[in-house]
Amino acid sequence: MPLSAIVTIVLRVFAVLWGVEAISIFVGEAVQHSMTFRASKTFVEYLSPLFFGLAAVCMWRYAGRLAVKVTPEPDREVALGGITLKDLYCLAFVFLGLRFMLTSAGTVAAWGFYEVSLAAASDSTVPQIQTAFGEIGRAFVNVVLGGLCLVFARRLSEKLLAFHDTQVPVPPPPVDY
Repeated sequence: MPLSAIVTIVLRVFAVLWGVEAISIFVGEAVQHSMTFRASKTFVEYLSPLFFGLAAVCMWRYAGRLAVKVTPEPDREVALGGITLKDLYCLAFVFLGLRFMLTSAGTVAAWGFYEVSLAAASDSTVPQIQTAFGEIGRAFVNVVLGGLCLVFARRLSEKLLAFHDTQVPVPPPPVDY
């Protein structure tokens, strides 16, 4: 397997990571905005997810070209035994799914426990909500998207393999002088 193909997978893992960050930041800001309406809230809060989203799209689109540029000439074959490109993509999605779920599951569980204990301690029927809704929304999106990455890792890797074959440019052969 060419080294540039492995670098392309790594770059696309970062693109997916940035894309999920963009979605979770956007959801967090939207939830926070809907729960605590402020007239001063402008589009500035949405610049961060927009930046992450654009970076993710650009990284995904140009990962193959960038991989060819950063790998040393000539693009050497890396012996990985019986591991295929599909296996590497599947491993990448499993890694991303675990990363998203494990980094956010604790936040969701802690805030959920806090809300339940707040509701149980309250005398009124409507508990006082004093949590950071943006943080909860963002963590919840990460857990859900991480679970989807885990569940659909094989299917996503098959689709990306078809896309990978059409997007990774073949470097020109080295010229001997």
